[in-house]
Amino acid sequence: MPETAFAAAGRVLFLLIAVVAMMTASLRPGTALAAQAPQNRCDVPGKVYTQTIIVDRKNGPIGTTTLFLVCRPSHVVAIVDSDGGTYKDLADFQAHNHLFGAGDTITLPRDFPAVDPGKRDLVTVSGHTGSSSVWWWMIGGVVLILAAGGGLLVLRARRRRSPAADPETDADAQEP
Repeated sequence: MPETAFAAAGRVLFLLIAVVAMMTASLRPGTALAAQAPQNRCDVPGKVYTQTIIVDRKNGPIGTTTLFLVCRPSHVVAIVDSDGGTYKDLADFQAHNHLFGAGDTITLPRDFPAVDPGKRDLVTVSGHTGSSSVWWWMIGGVVLILAAGGGLLVLRARRRRSPAADPETDADAQEP
């Protein structure tokens, strides 16, 4: 019987982990954006484009900064900032750049980092989002709590079924 309780606890734990993983996967920075946006292609490997973006700092004036868009040999655009950091897309830039804080906003073309010139719609987004490692730590913490809770439930169920854990049974056994 303890194996059945253990198997049931394992199934419940597995389902909870799966639900938490699915819920947090859609919340990780850039996940939805990366799934919807096609990779930004370019024609001439090695060519460098510039993109000036508007920056509204949380504790400072509105200004501009220039980002560089480099056409890689694979014909995919890479973003390079003034610190030399290289990023594969906007979500990667937001998560890992050291130019902006979480309270800063940036205004840039909706199709950023596309390199084709022309009329573009602008969008305002956060200049810096948390690193995805925060999400992994949070998921790990939830899994650890669920595993510990499941383990405690299994131990409690085993103790209730075990005759050695019952003090009245021990006293009856010692009286004859």
